[in-house]
Amino acid sequence: MTHNIRLFEVGGSIRDEMLGIDNPPDRDFCAESPDGWEALLAWCKTNMNKVFLVTPEHFTVRGMIGKDAIDIVMCRIDGTSSDGRHPDVVTAGT
Repeated sequence: MTHNIRLFEVGGSIRDEMLGIDNPPDRDFCAESPDGWEALLAWCKTNMNKVFLVTPEHFTVRGMIGKDAIDIVMCRIDGTSSDGRHPDVVTAGT
């Protein structure tokens, strides 16, 4: 099965690279998954050595590729937040 997944590296590893710092502790990616959450999850289970945290309510997966810890968050639209930090509703987006 082919998955139409596009990954974009974001976060601290990009900053570290710009500062000349090697070996970031983890890498963060946002993912476009036109085929939805299940397709992204299937891609992660196929392409990661190990998946050890899946949070479907926030479309996130944490795992390992080689020796790198990887966090993947599906592009999403966050709704309002009653606690000022975590969205009450999350929907898939681009």
